[in-house]
Amino acid sequence: MTLYQILDFVADSYNPIALAVLLAVIIKEYQITSKAKGMISAVSLLSGLFIVYGIQWIDKAFGIWSRFGLDYSTHTAFSICIITLSVSLRVRGREIILLSLAGYLLLMLYQGYHTLMDIAATGIVIFPLLIVLLLSGRRVQDKLCDTVEK
Repeated sequence: MTLYQILDFVADSYNPIALAVLLAVIIKEYQITSKAKGMISAVSLLSGLFIVYGIQWIDKAFGIWSRFGLDYSTHTAFSICIITLSVSLRVRGREIILLSLAGYLLLMLYQGYHTLMDIAATGIVIFPLLIVLLLSGRRVQDKLCDTVEK
């Protein structure tokens, strides 16, 4: 196996592993902490993935990124979604999680999957949408907790 093939395997494994870890955290939250919080986290995950793949569809339909000589990076968008949600759930090791994202993005650059501009443009679009999604989820969670406490 060449170095490229080994790194390709590592890159291909990153998003599924990150998703599996996030799903385990959400299940634990649902079972141990609060069913409402677990459900909100699950809905946030599904909504985040809807944003990731919705923008991909819009880009394919209208060629937005290609008009600027860029390529929408679904892998970047997916990883930013998963890692942003993981960090928002206040899981332990957030610093390591963020470093893993940085390493993954650097690996994609090294492997030549995307350019720095592809990754940056994707992140600039995806990240603010995820923040709005998370803030909305927190408002719903706060209202549900207030209702349950009353």
